[in-house]
Amino acid sequence: CTEPMFGVSKFTYGITNIGADTKTYQNQMGELFDIFLTTLQECAHDLNIDVVVSCWDKVNFNMMQSLRVKRGLKTFFPYLHEDPNFRKQKEEAERLVDIAAVGKLVVFAGAGISIGSGLPSWGQLLNQLGQTLKPPIDISDEEWIKMDMLSKAEIISRRLAGTNKALADHIIELFQTFTKPSVTHYLLASLPCTEYVTTNYDELLEIALKSSDAAPDALSILPHNPDFAAPIWVLKMHGSVTDRDSIVLTREDYIRYEERASALGGIIQAKMMTSHMLFVGFSLSDDNFFRIADTVKKSLPENSVFGTSLQLPHTPMQSEIWKNQLDFVNFSETKNPYIPYSARRMYIWLDYLCAITSSENTPIMDPRFKSVCSPGQNELREKIETFMASLSVNATETIEFQKLKDVIESFRPPVNSHRRSTA
Repeated sequence: CTEPMFGVSKFTYGITNIGADTKTYQNQMGELFDIFLTTLQECAHDLNIDVVVSCWDKVNFNMMQSLRVKRGLKTFFPYLHEDPNFRKQKEEAERLVDIAAVGKLVVFAGAGISIGSGLPSWGQLLNQLGQTLKPPIDISDEEWIKMDMLSKAEIISRRLAGTNKALADHIIELFQTFTKPSVTHYLLASLPCTEYVTTNYDELLEIALKSSDAAPDALSILPHNPDFAAPIWVLKMHGSVTDRDSIVLTREDYIRYEERASALGGIIQAKMMTSHMLFVGFSLSDDNFFRIADTVKKSLPENSVFGTSLQLPHTPMQSEIWKNQLDFVNFSETKNPYIPYSARRMYIWLDYLCAITSSENTPIMDPRFKSVCSPGQNELREKIETFMASLSVNATETIEFQKLKDVIESFRPPVNSHRRSTA
């Protein structure tokens, strides 16, 4: 491989399971992380590459992020701090911190996030399927080129009607071969979010979420596999490869969507009215989404912003359509940018958002990371430990002590934390 693949502009190398061997280096984790981070920075700079670090658990993930904050995020995200053209991107990320802190940030993921895993775009997929037909569709035909996606899907579906494999079967067969999430999937899974909406049929977002510390055992997949005890839910707006009949593909499917999946639309509407949606890899051109958003627009007060949309090209007309409803973060100043370059900027932006939202949760009561904590944090830990040890049995049996203990325990690493999060 002589050039980066899957729509990225730099070679990306992954380092996995950081922090897994906690017994051998139990009291040196902070120092080791510090050295490790320095080495990776030097390698990334000297070799002109990107490095993705996958941490063993949420504790190590948060401590790695805290180290970056301690060193100064400007050294890790120079273009966000130094380039005046992209300063607004930095400000938009920082604006979402308070929203995420109170659990009001909802991720809405479109097909664009799976391109980094090698999946084709919707247009590319229809062209591929069209060329497999007998006779094949001439994808260079001017009428085909100008035709909208739903009409193309309708034509392919009708031509497949006389065969033993429907369009949905072709989709499932292709999508089930892709099992490795992209950097974008893992970054989204590392955000402090518990609610996700996606139009994607594939399971890549679910795989990334299950590998994160937040959802080690199960996800609630709406609507076909709900789990009310699961800490995170994913709403599959257009169906899933695990449920053939749920897949929304053609114009007829879209027309019938409202009667088939009105409850899903209701959930999305409720989240748009009570939370803030982060749209990633989504073009905002979906007819079903337009209907849902229009209902919300009519219900909310004028100029009520319900979300933030990340866009790779500059989209002034989209911004005009969604004015006073969505904030836009554009990763290019042109309408026809070099997409891999813009995609890399989006990765960096999401990484920055992860850094500034995760570093708030430093487990200061964990002595393994003493060297990473500030002098004030270390002093606080020592004073808390001294205070706790000085209390009598009578004091520790009070209701007030139990409430205080719960607060203190939130600054310790979770017991049996063994899953990975990606930084």
